[in-house]
Amino acid sequence: MYELPALDEVGNRLPLLGLSLKAITLVNGGGKVAYEGEVGALHGDRLRHLSESLGPGTLVKTLEAALPPSGVPVRYDFSTRTASVKPPRGSVPLLELVNTSIRLFTVLSHAEEERLIEVIPSGGRTLHAGIDHDMQGTEPPAD
Repeated sequence: MYELPALDEVGNRLPLLGLSLKAITLVNGGGKVAYEGEVGALHGDRLRHLSESLGPGTLVKTLEAALPPSGVPVRYDFSTRTASVKPPRGSVPLLELVNTSIRLFTVLSHAEEERLIEVIPSGGRTLHAGIDHDMQGTEPPAD
């Protein structure tokens, strides 16, 4: 079980990652608020209002957002640091999922960001029903 991040911390990362929220679960002590709406409906004042309903120290347990650029819905669970694609048998750009998940779940230093860019290039492979496929415009790595 991982420590849950503060809503403000996650809220600052969302626009940088291009994530549009569809649902979020917030916790604070014994209180819990869950919200689900249209993709992109949760931002700014609405998110701040949810946070205020629980008081200072509000933490993010889960969120669902559209993965850019594909728009595939992904559920992120901060307590286990896992990401699951919805529906489970959908296609997802695997490198985009990994890249976004790492940046959403952790705070990276500048050096770590640079290294991540080297390790996870843009483009890559798509995972579809457990079988990966080359994405258009990408070539296999040189031997």
